[in-house]
Parts: sequence; C-alpha cells; structure tokens
Amino acid sequence: MRRDVLAWCAAAVASVAILSLPLVAFGATTSVSIKDFAFQPGTIAVHAGDTVTWTNLDGSTHTATSVGAWDTGNLASGSSRSITFTTPGTYLYYCIYHSIMFGAVFVVPADEALPATAPTLPPAALRGPEGRPLIVVDTEIAPTLVPASLPSRPGRDGPNTAWLAAAVFVTGVAALAWRLARVSRVR
Repeated sequence: MRRDVLAWCAAAVASVAILSLPLVAFGATTSVSIKDFAFQPGTIAVHAGDTVTWTNLDGSTHTATSVGAWDTGNLASGSSRSITFTTPGTYLYYCIYHSIMFGAVFVVPADEALPATAPTLPPAALRGPEGRPLIVVDTEIAPTLVPASLPSRPGRDGPNTAWLAAAVFVTGVAALAWRLARVSRVR
C-alpha cells in the first residue's frame, strides 16, 4: 500500500513538472546588437515571458542597465547576455560607460498583440515630473534613474514559475529514479 502511494506521488510530481515546462520553454527571444556606440534597435516591444539578448559587436565594453530592475553586467566585445521579462511595463536602459547610449524595452501582456513597430522614445520621455531628467549622468557617479520612475522588476512582482517548475521537475525525476531503483531491487 505504501509503495503504491509513493508511486502515485512520484507520478503526480513528474506530471506537474512536465506540465510546468511550457511556462519556461516557449518564450520568444529578441536580439539587440550593440554597434557603433548604440543599441540597435533602440526600442523593442516584446511579450511578457519573452527574452531579450544583447550582443556587443563593438570593440569597447558596454552594459545594458536598467537601474533597480536588471543589468547585463559588462559585455566585452563579442559577448552576449539575456534578460527574461515577466512583468509588463516600459524599461528604460542605458550603458553605464557611455552616456549617449539609451534604449527601451516595452513589455506587453502575453495575451495582447505586439505593436507593428516598437514605440519611439521622444526626448520628453527621458524626463520625469517637473522636467527633471529620468537618467542623470554625473562624472563622479554612474548614470542612475530617478528612484520615483523605476519600473517594476521583471520576475520580482509575482511568482517566478521558472524556479518552481525546475524544482518540481528535479523532485519528480528523483522520485521516479528512487522508485525505479526500489522496483528493480524487488524483482
């Protein structure tokens, strides 16, 4: 009886893990090139759950940084980094080394259509309340976003199903392996 309960539990865990995998596996990937000291394209629109990959094609090190939300870290020439966006919103970003490099990721809910072309960023979009700049560049500190204008952090506002799916999958595989080991010993 106890073995049957354990077998059913292992099967249930494995089933949940398999059903959870599409949540993580099927997001689209959009590429942004860093070339000629610019993000190309400068603005993109993606669905919640999609991944954006930045690839540095310049000879200089760059970053794609959205203060308080995400950061690719240093991207040496030829390297790439990816960020998955789970929360809809507008994410302004910049290179911490080059104050002329700005971009934006517009994340729309997964069930909505993407705009035909990514929205553009008029200069006024880089200004906050009372005309204060959203991004401040100072020679003594790295550029920062004005704290009141920070967007939601991708994956931080709601449950992140990726780690849960991975944990359930690993648990299911371990339970199945244990069960198979027990069954082979009995025979």
